[in-house]
Amino acid sequence: MTSRVVGIDLNPLAALTARVNYFLNVSMFLDNDTNVTIPIYCGDAAYIPQVVEIEGVEFIEYSIDTELRPINIRFPAEGVSNVSNFIDIMAEIEMDIVLKDECSAFSHLVTFLDDSGVSVGKTVQDEISSLVDTLIEFEANNWNGIWSRVIANYVATAMLGQYDVVVGNPPWVDWKSLPSSYRDRVKSLDVASSIFSGDNYVGGINLNIAALICTTSAAKWLSSDGVLGMLMPDTFLKQRTYEGFRKLAISDAETASIVAIDDWSLAGKPFSPVSQKFLGYFISKSGGRTASSIPVIRYKTKERGLKTSIEKLDLEQSFSFDELVASRVSQDGNRTNYVICESGEMETFKKMGSGESQYVGREGMRFFPLELLVFKLVDYDSRRSLVEVENVQNPRSRHRVPKGRWKFERDSLRPLIRSADIRPYFVSWNGTLAPFPFDSNKSTRTAVDIKTMRSRWPKLFEYFVRHRDVFVSQSNFTSRLVAKNAPFYSIARSGDYSFAPRYVVFRATGKSMAAVVESIDTPWGKVLPAFQDHAPFIAQRPDGSFLGEDEADYICGILNCDIVRSYAAVSADARSMPITPRYALPLFGDPRVVDLQREIARASRNAKQDCSSADIVNLSNSEISELYLRMLDQLV
Repeated sequence: MTSRVVGIDLNPLAALTARVNYFLNVSMFLDNDTNVTIPIYCGDAAYIPQVVEIEGVEFIEYSIDTELRPINIRFPAEGVSNVSNFIDIMAEIEMDIVLKDECSAFSHLVTFLDDSGVSVGKTVQDEISSLVDTLIEFEANNWNGIWSRVIANYVATAMLGQYDVVVGNPPWVDWKSLPSSYRDRVKSLDVASSIFSGDNYVGGINLNIAALICTTSAAKWLSSDGVLGMLMPDTFLKQRTYEGFRKLAISDAETASIVAIDDWSLAGKPFSPVSQKFLGYFISKSGGRTASSIPVIRYKTKERGLKTSIEKLDLEQSFSFDELVASRVSQDGNRTNYVICESGEMETFKKMGSGESQYVGREGMRFFPLELLVFKLVDYDSRRSLVEVENVQNPRSRHRVPKGRWKFERDSLRPLIRSADIRPYFVSWNGTLAPFPFDSNKSTRTAVDIKTMRSRWPKLFEYFVRHRDVFVSQSNFTSRLVAKNAPFYSIARSGDYSFAPRYVVFRATGKSMAAVVESIDTPWGKVLPAFQDHAPFIAQRPDGSFLGEDEADYICGILNCDIVRSYAAVSADARSMPITPRYALPLFGDPRVVDLQREIARASRNAKQDCSSADIVNLSNSEISELYLRMLDQLV
């Protein structure tokens, strides 16, 4: 049994608890004189020791961070091939380390290696001597005598072999929350290079450590005919940052496949207070079903307030079950997101997902920090052309900008559209404003220079100077988004599109909703809007020209229609919708389907004109769905 069931946990207490539980369950089979190693190891499933070759000798190589200094380990791989014997010899030299007897510790290890069939040449002796020196150094600094066992546990995980079943509930920790030294070490591993999506800025270089643990576990411990099962966030199937993970390239020559999914997203909160929705992922090296149809069981809780402390749960009494399917909707190797839906919907969703959007979405401007750059309208002084505003407050922000009232030049401000302002076919502006220190005659990407700012908008400039320290303290992330040598008050994500006559703005969180926006009515006239984070927009055709009226209505209708909203709900994370649609959005004016496109624009205008009538909006959305699918059929 101890050779067939093993466990690994990074937490020493969890490993100890599991070891005791394991022992209690096998103790009935043991005699008083039985020598047994309980195969529960304290190790890191994300950072497994590597096998390296030095001067013809294979070594297990590993590094452990400590408060004193890193422990760099190299131990002959052949000496770890019998894990139980390796654990025993590392425990045996503990007394040598406590006595600081370097010679005895060295002799014990060399004898062990010799008995294990290792040729103990100079290279091996040097590495063993370095290991003994490190252990004695730690002992001399009163770092107790257990380091030999700690090292043995970590190193042993590299030689455990492969298993038919690998299960786990790995930690769901964002990559950016890990210590930088640990991130650097893990990213150096061969398997890590395949799971990062490659985006240089937003999202692509981020990851959840669970994705790495899943990949390394499959690569190292899963047998060719085995199955790995892990509980991990549902976002792994959808978000762009997990494109690399979804390819499941566990080595240069080997890939794995998702063969089944348990969907727990509607099963309550078994890990309360954690509210992250999650799935059970079942992965095999021989599955071969990743690109086709994957069976999914969705669990729906029948009980309100299902207690998370219950150890034994009657599944049939507590949950109802839906049989669904999951599949990649595109065969493009660079677009690997999945949808989970009923089998009858999959053909339609694949038709949508296999196409591409001919329009690029733009992310809203980064008005950060909120307390500095977002205002509520208080009053308008028409005689002096000054707008009185009050800066908003966010009690959770680390940037402290006291609440106050200010008067700014009216043409230095734009109405700010937020995600919450967007409804199907209309926008409800609530008086929120933001500074817009740009002049399209000078630059659409960089704020006007200080000299222009002082002469044109002196009151806004005075406000900026007063809070210059807040601008300067912004993160490196923000500074990378603005042009080099830009004034300190530059705001990220402005361009030619910021001066378009009309926009199709949509939500990047929650339910899919879109509206056509032109100028906003303000107390001082019609003014072009600005858009906040999570309110992305489409303003241009692929050639950079601005959208026409019919074209904007056409795009807006598609983004709002029933079938697209259904697709968006199953293909993307509601907390972070794609900025550019990940489904077919053909260019307006295509002669093959232009008549259908005009019909979509007409139905969209009808919904816009009667947007307060739910019946008319629903009828329009239903009509647009039918027209949209007919358009895709004609473009095949």
